[in-house]
Formats: sequence, C-alpha cells, structure tokens
Amino acid sequence: MKEIIYKKGIILALLTITLFLAVYFFGFNDNYFLTTVKVNAFILPTLYLGFIVFHIVKMGKNGIYFKDVFQFSIGTLVISGTLSLVFIFMFLNFIDEEAKNVLLQQHLDIKLQWLLKMLNNVKCF
Repeated sequence: MKEIIYKKGIILALLTITLFLAVYFFGFNDNYFLTTVKVNAFILPTLYLGFIVFHIVKMGKNGIYFKDVFQFSIGTLVISGTLSLVFIFMFLNFIDEEAKNVLLQQHLDIKLQWLLKMLNNVKCF
C-alpha cells in the first residue's frame, strides 16, 4: 500500500506542478494574483478530489476498508502537497523572484482597493 501511496502522491504532485507552470506561463498578466487564487480555490480541490475518488473506486472493486481509504487519501495528499509546495517555494524564491514580487504587489493592491471601497461606504455623523 505504501508504494501505491508514494506513486500516486508523486503523480498528483506532478499534476499540481504542471497546473502551476501553466498558470505561470499563460496567466502571468495584470490579474496573475486573482488567476492563482481562482485556480487554488476551484481547480485544485476539484483535481485532488477527482484524483482520489477515481483511485479509491478503482482500488475498491473487491471491497475496501475505511482505514485503507483514509490512509490512501491522506497519505497521497500529504505527499503531493509537500512535493508541490517545495517546488513552488523554490520556484518563487530562487528561479523567478519577480513572480513573487508581482503576486505580493497585486495582493496588496487588491487589499488596498477593498479597504478604500469599505472606507467610502462608511458614513460619519
């Protein structure tokens, strides 16, 4: 079971890294931060859930126990999450530091716009 967990975790990490690089190469524009937020909020959870459910159904043809499902899903997600996190950290800190700066600046701009919008809605007596 452990070799299956490691293998599927590495495959899921490679899918995540591929998605990260696709967003980086094709979505690096004025809305890069919002694009990454949308991908992380909607596409990645769907990808992870679909991947795990597909493989659990495939494994469960002859019957499967809750312990095995839990071990497979948590182990796969931890391995893939750790590997993809390390890759993204190394990419943003050592390969392309400008992307990190762009993400930070766009994040601050969005927060500032939100704050100014909230302050304009406040009415003082």
